[in-house]
Amino acid sequence: MAITFIGAGAAAFANNADVTPALHVNTAQNDLIVVAIFLRGENVTAASMAIVAVGSGYTQLYSFEHSTGSPRPRMAVFWKIAGAGEANPLVNITPLATGASVGAVCLTFRGTHLTTPIDISGAASENASAQNVGPVSGITPLASDGAVIVIGGKCDDWTSVATLSGDGLTWVEDVDAFTILGQDEGIVVDHAIWVGSPPTVASKTFTVTGGAANKGLGVMFSLQQPAAAPTRLAQVSWAEVQVGALNFPVIEGTAITENGLASTHAINLPSGIVAGETLLAFVRTNGTSTPQTWPAGWVELFTDASDGSNDVTALRYRKADGTEGATFTVTLTGSTQLVGLTWRISGAEDPTVIPPEFATIAVGTDLFPDPGTLTPSAGAKNYLWLAMMGVDRPQTSPPVAFPSGFDLSQIAAARDTELSGASVRIAAAGKNENTASQNPGPFTVDEPALAGWTATTVAVHPGVAAEEEVPSFVMWIQDD
Repeated sequence: MAITFIGAGAAAFANNADVTPALHVNTAQNDLIVVAIFLRGENVTAASMAIVAVGSGYTQLYSFEHSTGSPRPRMAVFWKIAGAGEANPLVNITPLATGASVGAVCLTFRGTHLTTPIDISGAASENASAQNVGPVSGITPLASDGAVIVIGGKCDDWTSVATLSGDGLTWVEDVDAFTILGQDEGIVVDHAIWVGSPPTVASKTFTVTGGAANKGLGVMFSLQQPAAAPTRLAQVSWAEVQVGALNFPVIEGTAITENGLASTHAINLPSGIVAGETLLAFVRTNGTSTPQTWPAGWVELFTDASDGSNDVTALRYRKADGTEGATFTVTLTGSTQLVGLTWRISGAEDPTVIPPEFATIAVGTDLFPDPGTLTPSAGAKNYLWLAMMGVDRPQTSPPVAFPSGFDLSQIAAARDTELSGASVRIAAAGKNENTASQNPGPFTVDEPALAGWTATTVAVHPGVAAEEEVPSFVMWIQDD
């Protein structure tokens, strides 16, 4: 938004007295108020009329006097960003001098910077006794889409003052006011606004009609807008790009293992393993055969035997290097049945950097193995969630029901042929969801006399391919 000139209030003049110039009636909060002040001191020294104070919260931009003799005028300029319900400012002059003319006027601009509205302030200018006021030194503004203000004062009244011109700008005369109170004086203010790159503004002279020759003072300064606010060209949010499995870790393959009594077990792996994928292995043995010996590279998440049966449930992960083959071997301390589920997962975070996380192990003896709630440490992300459970005793396999909404890769494994009345079963299912926490709800099994079940919820973190190589971005340009 370009800077705009709102208007000027009525100029206030007095003879040897303070003045209170009126704000423009449309001055609003966050507008820039500029107070232009001109004092004609008659037969006073440089120390006289030297202190000019303006209202509350105003900042002085200029306060200077003519360099010679009598009369010895002073010009001052103050500014303020308007607050709500801004009052007309009191212009207080100390000390006052008999015969002194005091004048001030308020101007209002909108759309300037709210803390540093002044772009460039030019040199204070003076002229010896003359009909016109000036030349007022020019400036080279820095701000695009800015404005320039030129203020002149003369130690005499006049009939009129011509509007300034030049520099490819459209000039507007804001104030043309004078008084015969005291020893006579006049104040004139012009401005111009530009769009785009700033111009170089040459020195200016106010052409005065009427009155007598006398001394003059002048200043030129420019205003700037707020720092250009970025304009949003396009924003693609996570909600807009999280469509399709590529935004989540992907289950590329699974395998099941259902082994009879043995102390050494070959665990089946999915085919087509690619280096860099995340491998998961979930196993349960029918018997408290611990410790378990796994090959190098398989990192333990948990090994648990707390569910009231004599079974052991374990979960491990591995970062694939492409040399895994079709199986790997787990060695136990005794001869037991073993069932296992394995996954190969692409698009996951490197598990050596951020491994999968799991919920506190849940155990029970009812018909509803409940994995419980997991709240991963990284907050809401595009997780692959896995609900897992293991039970003893003969059961229907797969279970009667998987947790509601967990429809990805519903798999199960069971073994119960060697031991009368004994068995071991596991099952799992997945779900893709961007959420900070997950409570899958229970599995349902059909054995009424369970010795025990174990269940947990697992989160596989999305990797770079899942979250950073899709078009999730915000693009901005400067709004010129």
